[in-house]
Amino acid sequence: MTNTRPSFLRLLTVAAGLGLALVIPRAASADYLDFTVDEATVPGTVPLSFTADLLNGAYTESITFDALGNFTTSAYADFGQYFSNEGASLQVGNLNNLGTNGYGIYATFTSTGSFSGGVFTGDTAEAHLYIDPDQNTTKSIVGGVATIGGTTTDDYEILSASTLLSGTGFFLPNQKGEFALIFFDPTLTTCAALSTQCGESYWPTLKGLTLITDINGDFNNFPTEGTQEIHGDVSIVFTPVPEPATLTLMGVGLLGTAALIRRRRKNASL
Repeated sequence: MTNTRPSFLRLLTVAAGLGLALVIPRAASADYLDFTVDEATVPGTVPLSFTADLLNGAYTESITFDALGNFTTSAYADFGQYFSNEGASLQVGNLNNLGTNGYGIYATFTSTGSFSGGVFTGDTAEAHLYIDPDQNTTKSIVGGVATIGGTTTDDYEILSASTLLSGTGFFLPNQKGEFALIFFDPTLTTCAALSTQCGESYWPTLKGLTLITDINGDFNNFPTEGTQEIHGDVSIVFTPVPEPATLTLMGVGLLGTAALIRRRRKNASL
C-alpha cells in the first residue's frame, strides 16, 4: 500500500488535542482536485479514461444513541456517478452500467461521537472503498452493522481512511440533516505483481499525493434515540494538502462545501 502520511502528522495531533483545526488556503479548499479514472484497470470493462473531481452515491446507515449523548454508526454506500467541473458536470463511464461492461463501487463506514443540540461531533471514523467488477455484491444492515455479502471474491479495495480531521453533522427534528467527515492521509491500495486491481492503478494521478478526503452528504429525518436506520446521499472529493509552512492552526477551513456540491450535482442531473 502507498501511504501519503507526511512528516507533520504530529502537528495535526497537537492541533486536535488543542481543539483546533487546520485552515487550508482558499485556493486549496475552494477547488476540488481533478483526478484520472482509469476504468481499463477494472476486469471486464471497456477501456475508458476520464477526469473527474467528485464521486457520488447513496448510503444506508444504522445509528445507535445511548443515554449519555453518544452515538455509534455503521453504514454502507453504493456509488453510481462521477462528476467534473467542480461537481457540476456528469461524467459518462462504465460505473454502475448494466451488462457485461459495468462495475460497481461500494464503501463501508463506521464512526463514533456525541450528539447535542442538533449537532453531531465525530470522535472517530473509518472508511473503506471497494470495486465490485461483476456487480454481484450485496449490502444490508444486520443487527445494526453494515454487512457485505453475495459474491465478494472478485472485489478489491481501492482506498481506506481512518485519520479523522473533522467530523460534523447538523440536524433538527422533522428536517433533513447534513454531515461532513474530513479525513487526512487516505491510503490507496497498491497492486500485486502483474495486476491492475488496486487504487493506485484505478486513480493513478492520486498516487503519491498528500490528500484530504471529504466524505459529505445528507440524510432523512429520524428519531434521535435508540437504534435507527437512515438513508441519504454521499459524495467524495479530494483536496491536496499544501506544504506545512502554508498551514495555519486556527478556525475551520474545510466545512461548508457539502451544500454547494449537492446543489451543483442536482442541477447537473436535471
